[in-house]
Formats: sequence, structure tokens, C-alpha cells
Amino acid sequence: MTTSLPFRVGYLTLSMIGVGSSAFHATMRREEQMLDEVPMLFAVSAIMYLSLTARAVKRVISIEDNGVSLRKFGLIFFLVTFCVVITALMFMYPENPVIFLLSFGVALTLTVISGVMRYYYGGRSGRPVSRAQYAGELALMIWGIGGIAWCIEPHICHKVGPLQLHAWWHMASGVATHMTLQFYWYLELDFIVFASKKIHDKSMRIESETTCLLPFGVVVEE
Repeated sequence: MTTSLPFRVGYLTLSMIGVGSSAFHATMRREEQMLDEVPMLFAVSAIMYLSLTARAVKRVISIEDNGVSLRKFGLIFFLVTFCVVITALMFMYPENPVIFLLSFGVALTLTVISGVMRYYYGGRSGRPVSRAQYAGELALMIWGIGGIAWCIEPHICHKVGPLQLHAWWHMASGVATHMTLQFYWYLELDFIVFASKKIHDKSMRIESETTCLLPFGVVVEE
């Protein structure tokens, strides 16, 4: 299913963030820091694509997304160009952190706004999805906990050094990104259930499974 490609990109970039972040914290060099930041740009762009293409369809023709419409192609072109241009600017001006912070901040803000719309109005099936909403709420809560740890760590590091609050931020952001991707995956699974009933008169349901302590969604026939 071609709709799985953005999810693969999302999880691939999430893995790359882990590698880049480890390299940066091991060396504290600017080159390795960019190995952390560049995948973050691509990850938020992949999530933005998922959010902007999850709008309700007017007519269900097929479960499979067997092609790239002009609108989707334009969105892909724009997001890839955005990431490539910002990456080039980061390499051209490595000592200027504003380039990454501003571009990532704007992209993240737009993604959050679009995600809130998906939370209330659902994805391609055009209806709210409780499992997706739960995943979104977990993601937001974990982001919040990690963000608090990150913000207070510089001020109380000398008192709570053994707790490694900055490390907790990294773990929280990784889990929260996974739950964000699962939020959109549940929306896509709901469309599969919805379309299967419409087209093939099949009864299916969404279930949650767990691997490596992290939940993920699957569709099973009833």
C-alpha cells in the first residue's frame, strides 16, 4: 500500500535521529549535531504530509491508494525541497542555529495545528477515531513530560545529575514521535475498515498489539 511509504520515512528518520543524537552527545561537535537535526526536519515533514493528506474522501473507490495525485505530488515536491534547501543552508552557515530552529519551529507548529484538526475530524474516513485520539493524547502527554525535563534540567542539573533528565527528554521524544505516527496510522486503519465495508462488505476491526513495550495498530477480519 503506497500510503505506508510516509510511515516508513517517519520511522526511518526517527531511527536516524537516534543515531545522530548519540553521535552528537558523544562528540559534542557541530557536524554530528546536524546528523541529529537534519533527520528531525525530514521526520516532521513526513508527519506533516500524513496530516495534510488525511482529509476525508468524498467517494470511496478503492482501499489502495494506487497513485499520486497532482496535489500529493506538489506537496511531496514542496516538503522535499523545503528539507533540501534548509539542509543546504545549515551546511553553508553551520554556526547559525536560527536556520534550523526557525524552520523546524514553523514546520512543527503547522503540523500540530493540522494534527488538532485530524484529532477532531478524523482522517480519510471523515470521522473521529477513538484509538487515534488516545494515541494522540499519549503523544502530547509524553511530549509534555519530556519537554518539562528538558527545560528544568539546565537549572537543577547540579542537584539531580544522576537522574539524567536530558536523557529522559530524548527517550520521551522518541516514544512520543512513535505515538504520533501511530495516531496517523490508526486514522489510516480506520479508513481501511470503513472502505472494506463500503466496497467489499467485509467486517473488520482495529486492534492494538505491543512490540518492544510500544503499541501499534493492526486490522483483523471479524
